[in-house]
Amino acid sequence: MCWLKRNLWKTGIALAGMLLLLVLMVWIPVTPVGAYEGVSGLAGPVTATVQATPTEDATVTALNKEKLQHENDWLWSYGATILSSFISALVLVIGVLIGFWQWLMNRNDTQNKESQDRQAAQVNELKDRQTEREKREEELFQTAVTGLGDEREGAKIGAAILLRSFLRPRSERYYIQIFDLVAANLRLPRTPHSPKDPNTGTPNPPEALTAPLPSTALSHALIVAFMEAFPRAREQALEQEKRTSAANPAYKNYKVVRSSHGHVPVIIPLKEIQSLSARGINLDNGYLWYADLKQVWMAEAFLRKTDLMRANLSEANLYGAHLEGAYLWETKLSGANLWMAHLCNADLNGTDLSRAILLEANLSRASLQHVDLREANLREANLDGAKLVEADLSGSNLEDALSLKDTELHAVIGLTDKQKKACKAKGAIIIEAPPTNPPQSTVAPSPPEPRHDALAPSAPPIQESTPTPDTDGNSITSSQPSAES
Repeated sequence: MCWLKRNLWKTGIALAGMLLLLVLMVWIPVTPVGAYEGVSGLAGPVTATVQATPTEDATVTALNKEKLQHENDWLWSYGATILSSFISALVLVIGVLIGFWQWLMNRNDTQNKESQDRQAAQVNELKDRQTEREKREEELFQTAVTGLGDEREGAKIGAAILLRSFLRPRSERYYIQIFDLVAANLRLPRTPHSPKDPNTGTPNPPEALTAPLPSTALSHALIVAFMEAFPRAREQALEQEKRTSAANPAYKNYKVVRSSHGHVPVIIPLKEIQSLSARGINLDNGYLWYADLKQVWMAEAFLRKTDLMRANLSEANLYGAHLEGAYLWETKLSGANLWMAHLCNADLNGTDLSRAILLEANLSRASLQHVDLREANLREANLDGAKLVEADLSGSNLEDALSLKDTELHAVIGLTDKQKKACKAKGAIIIEAPPTNPPQSTVAPSPPEPRHDALAPSAPPIQESTPTPDTDGNSITSSQPSAES
């Protein structure tokens, strides 16, 4: 804009100069005319006083006529000169303005072209940088993938930690790939369980084969990567499933199955994301404090003695999962599918199990103090020796449990008299009075600092399904949500 202002100022000066020249051209010829008219005016009265006769000489009359004719001719000539000068000046001014306007337009076009060229060069440079960055990122990602397959445990740990660097913005294409990689590695055994003792050759006892695997540096690194990758991959998978349901009107988000011990059909909501399968992963003795695992698909997973304090597992699929001795203090399991889950000796104090499906679940000797079991489905569940202290059982079907032997129902709420009578007939111990010494909840340690990295996209997810027992006890596998009769 500065150059435009300077050019306008110069144009103004040029126009003012031309107008001044035009004024001078008009004013200079007018000056002798004024002088001539002044002399004529002075001579006129003198002549009038000298003439004494009323008759006018013919010579004087002819001279006066000639003089008038001369003045008229001069005025016409002068007017034509002024008009031609004015027109010439006007044409000159218009020509200058047109030339200046063309110069300005050409200058603007040149500058616009230069600006467009610069922008195009910048865009190309950014694209080149982006391509180079993606190329280096892909090479680094392949290094991490290769490291996970290394025989050295140290290389695997480094690769698992390196994967977490791709859980950030602008790396969305790696999110689901990282999740699948971590889930696949968490399915691998940490230490092989041999049916025989390698030292003595004698068969190992059954409890040795089912004991929770010890935590290792590699398993901890993989679990942390799993916790961070799932929420980011979940958002992408949800978008994919929305597009699938919109394109396929027959897509259903539930399935109808039958219990292996009964003939009453059960409707199972499929809110979990099947495309992100963590089925059968091993998280034994892991720490998943405050983990965001909402709608996770972890059917038949191993979470024995795993610390899931205040984790969010609402609407998760934990069908047949092994949660023996797990620490589920104030964990969110509302709407979760815990059909045939193993929860014996688990600590479920303060846990939200509202609307949870606990069909045929094993809750023997579990601690269920202050637990929320509203509208929970407990049909055929085993609650032998479980302790339900001040639990909310409103809308639940506790009376349909498979066994309630020595189950302590201490000041529970939400059960009708008919339900209490049915539970007592199955061996439950009902104590109406509130506990005199309420159980002290364990003070939870401070959780680790939450990460705020973004996540990365991935390869097409592999769909897995959860086997559901039919009336004959056989397993039925469904690859996508469908209705079973």
